[in-house]
Formats: sequence, structure tokens, C-alpha cells
Amino acid sequence: MSQAYQPTALRSLHLKLTDLGALVQEIVRIFTARWKGCVTLDVIVPSNRIMVRLDAVQMEQTLLNLLNNGAEAALEQPDPHVQLVVKTANNAITICVRDNGPGIDVALREKIFEPLRYNYNIFRKEKQLCAHHLR
Repeated sequence: MSQAYQPTALRSLHLKLTDLGALVQEIVRIFTARWKGCVTLDVIVPSNRIMVRLDAVQMEQTLLNLLNNGAEAALEQPDPHVQLVVKTANNAITICVRDNGPGIDVALREKIFEPLRYNYNIFRKEKQLCAHHLR
């Protein structure tokens, strides 16, 4: 996270004890409503209840952004997949988002943590690829 971006994000945190499994279920519901029939979402979450103090709204937005980015990248593959994995070990939680897209262009890797840049043409491309995939 860039220094200029960090203070705003930290000031707006509303930490609350949250059931991570329930949060993941809501994220899956939202993702599926958008991508059903276009991109497969695989979810791996421990069966035990995981309670963690976090800002649920910001975590949901962050994970949905990562999943949506992964879905957009995976759309160009014959069998587009996105995966959300939650792991617990040594009193820590790890959340991983993976996709089977082509990866991040080498020229963009240094810029991915800069504040968001919008490309409005991606939405048009996404709809075309999704429609093509459904045929």
C-alpha cells in the first residue's frame, strides 16, 4: 500500500468481531449473482467457526474486488476459474484468491499497488466475453 493511500484507509476502519465463514458466504452470494454461468468459483474454508476482528465492509469490498479482477482475467480461458481459500495456522488467518487467467503483465507489476485506475472499456469487454462463453 502506498504511503499516500494508507492513512485514509486506516482512519475509516470499523473493527468488529466477525464470523469469517458468514462473511465468505455473503461474498460467494454476491460473486455468484454476477458471474454465474461464466466463471466457476471454488471456495475452501475450514469447517470450524472462525471469529476475527475486522472491518467487514472493507474486507468484503476488498475480496470482491480481487475475485472480480480474477474473474475478468479468467474469462479469456476455456474454463474460467477463481478460487477463494481461507487457511488457519499458528494463530493466524491467510486468505488467498487465485484465478486461471494469464497473470499480471510484467510492465504492470510495479504499479498494482498504486491507487485505483479505471478502465471503462473492461466492462464492455467483460460482457462480450461472458456472452461468448455462454454460447
